[in-house]
Amino acid sequence: MRIQFTFLLLLILPNLYAQDKGSPLQIEGTPVSLETDALERTFSNYEVFRLDISPMVVNRETKGGLHVALQLGNAHNWNVQLHPAPLFKPGFKYKVLTERGITYQTPPQNAIFKGRFTSQDAGMVRMSIHESYIRGVLKSRDAEYYIEPLSVFLKGANPAHYVVYQASDVLKDPELHCGMSEAREHAPKKETPTDSPTRMMDPCVKEVELALAGAFDMVTKFGSVNAVQNHILDITNIMEGLYTPFNIDYVIVDMVIPASSGADPWSGSAFMDILLPDFATWGNTAGNFATHDIGQLWVARNVFRGSEAEPEFGLIGRADGLGVVCTGDRYNVCEDFNPALSCLSSLSAHEIGHLWNGLHSLATENVTIMSAFIVCAATEFTADNTNNIQSHIDSRGCLSDCVVPDNDLCANAIPVECGRNYSGNTINATENDAPMACTGGGTPNEGVWYRFSGNGQIVTVSTAGSAFDTQINIYSGNCGALICEAGDDDGGSGSTSEATFCTAAGTDYWIYVDGFGGDEGYFLLTVTCEDDITPPSISCPSNLVLSNDTGDCGAIVNYVAATASDFCGIASVTYSQSSGTFFPVGTTTVTATATDNSNLKSDCSFTITVNDTEDPVALCQDVEVYLNSDGEGSITTAQVNDGSSDNCGIKSVSLDKVDFDCDDLDDNTVTLTVTDDSDNTDQCEATVTVIDDIPPVAVCLNSTVEIQWDGFYTLQESDVFDAINSFDNCFITEVDFPATVFDCDDKFMTFEFPVTISDQSGNTDDCTASVYVDVSNALPPQWSTGSIGNSSNTYAFDPCSKPAPEDGDYTLTSTGRTTPDNNFDNMGYMYQPLCGNSGMQFKVEDVDNGYVGLMMRESGNPGSKMAGVFSNLTSLLRWHTRYQTGGNANSILLYKPFPYWLRLVRQGNWIRGYFSQYGTNWQLIHQVYLPMNNCIGVGVAVYTTDPNGTAEAVVSHVSTVTNPIFLNGGHTPQGISMENPEGQLSMQAYPNPASEELFIELETREDLPVTYQLYNALGQAMQTQEQESSKTTARWDISQLRPGTYLMEARLENGQRQVIRFVKANRP
Repeated sequence: MRIQFTFLLLLILPNLYAQDKGSPLQIEGTPVSLETDALERTFSNYEVFRLDISPMVVNRETKGGLHVALQLGNAHNWNVQLHPAPLFKPGFKYKVLTERGITYQTPPQNAIFKGRFTSQDAGMVRMSIHESYIRGVLKSRDAEYYIEPLSVFLKGANPAHYVVYQASDVLKDPELHCGMSEAREHAPKKETPTDSPTRMMDPCVKEVELALAGAFDMVTKFGSVNAVQNHILDITNIMEGLYTPFNIDYVIVDMVIPASSGADPWSGSAFMDILLPDFATWGNTAGNFATHDIGQLWVARNVFRGSEAEPEFGLIGRADGLGVVCTGDRYNVCEDFNPALSCLSSLSAHEIGHLWNGLHSLATENVTIMSAFIVCAATEFTADNTNNIQSHIDSRGCLSDCVVPDNDLCANAIPVECGRNYSGNTINATENDAPMACTGGGTPNEGVWYRFSGNGQIVTVSTAGSAFDTQINIYSGNCGALICEAGDDDGGSGSTSEATFCTAAGTDYWIYVDGFGGDEGYFLLTVTCEDDITPPSISCPSNLVLSNDTGDCGAIVNYVAATASDFCGIASVTYSQSSGTFFPVGTTTVTATATDNSNLKSDCSFTITVNDTEDPVALCQDVEVYLNSDGEGSITTAQVNDGSSDNCGIKSVSLDKVDFDCDDLDDNTVTLTVTDDSDNTDQCEATVTVIDDIPPVAVCLNSTVEIQWDGFYTLQESDVFDAINSFDNCFITEVDFPATVFDCDDKFMTFEFPVTISDQSGNTDDCTASVYVDVSNALPPQWSTGSIGNSSNTYAFDPCSKPAPEDGDYTLTSTGRTTPDNNFDNMGYMYQPLCGNSGMQFKVEDVDNGYVGLMMRESGNPGSKMAGVFSNLTSLLRWHTRYQTGGNANSILLYKPFPYWLRLVRQGNWIRGYFSQYGTNWQLIHQVYLPMNNCIGVGVAVYTTDPNGTAEAVVSHVSTVTNPIFLNGGHTPQGISMENPEGQLSMQAYPNPASEELFIELETREDLPVTYQLYNALGQAMQTQEQESSKTTARWDISQLRPGTYLMEARLENGQRQVIRFVKANRP
């Protein structure tokens, strides 16, 4: 499966793509999918990138080359150093053949580059950088990648799109082959050397003059002469890299392109037997390629070997002979058969290889360069072909001789002067006296020597514009005893070098130029001299921060000396304030001045900061403050400060609290904070005694209080003390008056009470209050009231009408008229919610114009289920029952003698009525079976029989009935003791009334565990106490109970029980 990617390359470059010295051009890419039929037919695998080449174009003119960091997706991360390749002969110009003659064009500057990876990865890089595209190969240790414009493979493609592929990915017709026949290979070789095939390569590098040409059909194919020139140049740049194993450098000395078909001097035939001889004849003509070492012609037609009668298909190139460099047969023709640069450079190297005596028979078929079938991925020659080709190179006397440079030795160093340029080269230099490496200069390799006589100036030597990666080392002394002065590797533009050193008049300095890693080539040595106008460099110590010496407003300070340097030496360093002197608190700027040997000065500054870290001493004294009539007072810092001090000076003295009021009476701790000029602080504490000696003003009330439903009223502060009109500048904290509980004996009387008020400081004032005692007629809280049907009702309770308040009179009035057998009721009703088996009883005191009675109802609905017994203080009682909600009531008259007491109870679904003359010896009145809700209303009801009248009734001794004995109509004794029916349990409580404690004693036949239960007047359980022995007196704390009536129940383990009533009184 083929994998295609498109990458968007973003170059983030400073200053509009200008390359910083030593910083690579950063290129990054992001994959985007792209797939075309044209690419599918050309490659088995490829990648496509979108590339902005403008940064590389802008920087290609940079002397010394380019440093490029290229990252394409996650797979490719190449960091390469490129420098211009000296592929043209000096003074070279393109020749363009026109029908009017020859015109000349200047080739682009720095269009062809070669280089290497900057990492340890072995390999080489060849790159063409033109105005509108780049093209080249990057060969690492493990792979060989080509990068070419997509438009080479796909006409009309986006010019910013590039294809990246490996040579092995190119899909090529396997039958495409070289036209050099087997017969010609086995023919006698011209000038074949007799040396051994294992001959070692001569280390001398020779130049090979290469003459190139392109037929007009190439112009037709590529659209312009310039495009053909660039195309052939691209191929040749890659081809030369394939000859790296040999000691030759190809130099283009001629390139001829016709501008029209009429100017094309070569045969238009497609048959090599005609085309190649015609090109050779033209080349050997004076003024053409006759003086050059090799000639190569590129055509865009499909070429064949023989005649039209016997064509040989698959032919793509042919050389004119084997081992024929520098002879009249030194020519070859190549067909531009494939757009891939890898294929074309391989074809070019193959055909030129024949001219060097490379043979098909010595190649590895379909693998190496000299394979008869052209291999796009071929990058090397076999060992046999390498020996053959090198032997022919060594035998060619026409090639340039290998000459060791004149200044190869230190003793032959060439003198150089200020302001001049010197052309040189390290080609064929030796390392007979290679010196030691100077700092920055790198390890010296084969190089050449120059000598400069010192004049006291600063001298810079540079190899800017050189064609290879140079190094410079500079020495003083003499050739036998050199002393390092300076060195540089890649300190100039790209991979060139630049070193600067200071000279002394009359001293000789030795300059050694070589190539990094043994690289060699031509360079331009520039010597520049200038007076020392640069001031020295001086670096001050870091700013110093320290604390003051104890007791002083400053410190003796010792500081580190400044560091000064100058290219030509430092004469002195002076300071505005010397180390070891006294520096005051604060920041002092110290200026250090460096003077060099040219009396140039520089200075720097640093600060000495002495911090006052010594705290002041805070001293305090205690003070008193009296509150005014508004309850306020204040103090000042001067009152508290008792002579605080500081070693430098006090900036402020403050108190955390200066204002006081009634909340601050008595002793208060205040903090005095002393802050010095450096914000150091110290604190001390003082006691501020706040005094209030102004008495309050007491105002008393004349008020009315009411005896409550329980028969008591406890006098309250709000009854005697006028809190609104009384006053104190602070707070009234206590109101004293006699503790008093009013009962029914005090009703309708007026009492006077002395009242004394006190403030926080014990100041007092007195007044007298007057209190009138009335009686409240409010119902006890357990009662609820409601109007049944259409009636207007009133309810009142008089706790003082009977000796015991709970037996007091209830007065009810109602305009409700209830008639017998009606389906709704009209009456007044006060009730309590009771659940389960329960009941109620009362004594009828008075009835006027109607009936009063006990009634149980399911709800306040006028048609609710209900049952009740009613009296008008005669011996005829009325019994009302409504069995169904909304149904008619059933009313009956029942004769009962002296029915002053009535009781109504429920047991299960039975409702029974009882009467009694004295509240004892209860007798059944009537009973009905009436299922109702578990919880119902039980209470006192009153109604009139007069359509226009108002019924009024008074009842007393109203109580609920829950004791099973009472529910069954049993005897209820009078008084506070309720005896057990069997007479086995006797109970008494004392004192009664009681205010603090209540003691309870039982008389039982046997000693049993007992449980005591305390109830309020509503029958609600309040406290429980268990005791192991019924013979032991029980003690109850009742001090926290409200004054009123309470019930105490004793319950033995055998089920016997007894209840008594007691009164809780106010404290005396």
